[in-house]
Order: sequence, then C-alpha cells, then structure tokens
Amino acid sequence: MVWNTYSEERFKRAFRVTRDTFKYILSKIFNNLQKKTVTEDPVTPECRLGVCLYRLARGDYYYTLAELTGLGESTICVITIEVCQAIVETLWEDEFSIYFPKSIEEYRQAMELMDQEWQFPFVLEQWMDVIFLFVARQVVQNEVRNFITLRIFIQSP
Repeated sequence: MVWNTYSEERFKRAFRVTRDTFKYILSKIFNNLQKKTVTEDPVTPECRLGVCLYRLARGDYYYTLAELTGLGESTICVITIEVCQAIVETLWEDEFSIYFPKSIEEYRQAMELMDQEWQFPFVLEQWMDVIFLFVARQVVQNEVRNFITLRIFIQSP
C-alpha cells in the first residue's frame, strides 16, 4: 500500500488517525474484514480499513476513491459501510460507549463544560456532533447497531 511509505504526519493528515491507532483498529476488526473468497483476489483488511478511514476523514466522492485505488465505486461504498459496521460491532462497548453521556442531565453538563473550556458560544457543527453522539448512544442502547451506516448515508455526496 502506498500509505506504508507515508511519514507519520502525512499518514495522520490522510486518515485522521496515527499509524498506531490504525494498527490497533485493524487488529480488533481484522477477522470481520477478511473475505473468504476463491473466485477473485479479495481486498485486504488493511486496504479496506484504509479506504474507509480515508473516505471518512476526507469526505471524497466514491468516484474519486475508485480512481485512487483502482476499485469500483460500488466496492468503495460497500467497503465503507462494512468497515464502519465492523468498527461499531467490535469496538463500541469497550472503546466508545464509555464516553457518552448516560442521561440528558449528563449531556447538559458535558455541553456546559465544553462551553466553559472553549470560552465562546458553540457553533452549529459542534452542537450537531455532540447531539449525534448522544443520539447514537441512545440508538445503540436500543440494539440498532448499524446507526453509523445511516450517518454515512447522510454524509454521502
């Protein structure tokens, strides 16, 4: 993969995670991403994670990523969805859910704390991110594990 030659700084700019974080995520979801097929050469789990993180970090069109990787647009779309689902299914409980407010009151306290630390009024984007995280937690509690897929479709061009 070309990103193996990237410096740490360029790697983080491209994927919005460090190389160590990339390797950690890959180690956790590797088995979920590995395709067992005999009719064609499968896309490696490393490549699948790279494509997904690049798409999420950069927001590029599927067409652009298809041109960059030599994969089809529909393949890029499927990879993005499958990797996001694997991340949620594998890492949600241990890595993400512990950081979410457990109630509306905790949510309000978190918002107030952020307002105090930033010392300026929230802009829409920060509000939406925090609201998304709170709603995502509520949805996952109701056992709907593919909410991240909905987020991808909302963001897709």
